[in-house]
Amino acid sequence: MFFFKKIFYIVPNLKKSIMNKKVIFSLVAVGFLALTSCKKDFTCECTTSSMGISNTVQTTINDTKSNAEESCESGSGTVTNMGVEATTTCKIVD
Repeated sequence: MFFFKKIFYIVPNLKKSIMNKKVIFSLVAVGFLALTSCKKDFTCECTTSSMGISNTVQTTINDTKSNAEESCESGSGTVTNMGVEATTTCKIVD
């Protein structure tokens, strides 16, 4: 009889333990997702080259990583003015 009383005591506590682990895991997962979508400062580095001369400029973009990359890379391109071609390449640097 003592054996059965002990089993009835262990089983509910085991269920509570498993449930607590699920709750803690869920909270950690939600916290991780919340932190990954935060806005942060990213450095955008643009290098412009023309006629063998190059110039590099860095700017800071405060946004999510994907938006910062899109915004930074939108500055890349080639421009021709009076027969002189200037190429600008922009990327996020670490």
